[in-house]
Amino acid sequence: MDMFSKDGFPSQQNHAPRGSLPFAIPVVPQPPQPGLRMPMLKKVRPSTGRLISPAQERGVTLRGRITRVIASCCIARLVVLASEDPHHPIVIHIDSPGGSRAEAMSILSTIKGIRCPVVTFCRGEVYGPAAIVASYGLRGYRAAAPDCRFSLRITNLHAGERRQGATAEPLLPLLTEILVKNTRQRQEEVVSQLTAGTPFGVQEALRIGLIDTIADEPVFPK
Repeated sequence: MDMFSKDGFPSQQNHAPRGSLPFAIPVVPQPPQPGLRMPMLKKVRPSTGRLISPAQERGVTLRGRITRVIASCCIARLVVLASEDPHHPIVIHIDSPGGSRAEAMSILSTIKGIRCPVVTFCRGEVYGPAAIVASYGLRGYRAAAPDCRFSLRITNLHAGERRQGATAEPLLPLLTEILVKNTRQRQEEVVSQLTAGTPFGVQEALRIGLIDTIADEPVFPK
């Protein structure tokens, strides 16, 4: 059909659709202007790895009273990091007033089972079962901040264990064995600390072998 009507005007049927052109306009790339910097895309970091420091990227936090939820989060993080790299050290940041001895034992079992170097770094209050976890770090790399306070006493039952009628005595031999192995104390000294011990500072923790060094940051194997 002719694109013009009999009166010489364009036919309505041959108009291009609204918003389009009857021919293509070539796009000519423009050269970059002098002095104009192209925007840089922000690099996205993975959740784990060794990008900044082992303390930041291979860290596990044990903070607050040790409950089933806290212990489960700590255990899951340990397993994930160990599966990513079983040879690179993991640091556990400990700041806990104590809690469940049974859940602390689960954390110790995980540390032993993953067969990955685990160093410990303590700050704030590290009491009861949390102090036992601290002693379980890699020998020579168990550090604590200068203002950290420790206590090995575990006779105060956790609320959940008290409701279940649990007592401290069944775990005393096992906890005593762990501390005798991980510190420089004799068995009778450990039992006394577990049952009637009082809080002490980093110098005493260093003397009895609960930690290996006093530092502001974790210490890692070279």
